[in-house]
Amino acid sequence: MELQYTGVVRVTVDMQKEYKKPKHIATDFFLETKHPLDIKAYQNPDSTPNKEGCKALAECFIQGLIGVIHVAHQQGYRDSAENLRDMIEKITKGFATVADVKPGEF
Repeated sequence: MELQYTGVVRVTVDMQKEYKKPKHIATDFFLETKHPLDIKAYQNPDSTPNKEGCKALAECFIQGLIGVIHVAHQQGYRDSAENLRDMIEKITKGFATVADVKPGEF
């Protein structure tokens, strides 16, 4: 039996001229499920992901990153090792900032 769930991420950035690159403002994410899965089995009452929802979202995002790394390499946009090092650096920086996690709105 095939089961499908989708992790969706929306990143909001500020593009002021004084910034050399976009300034990150917010990241919203949510999980969608397809029948026969029930989204309620993956969410807390406040719509944040529960333990199983966190696992499903992590799997979606990890597989998405792996796919992007392969596509970028195959198309000659970026070497896989360089791409992975950049992602690790961004993840490391992300853990150094204070997180304000709350249910996102889409």
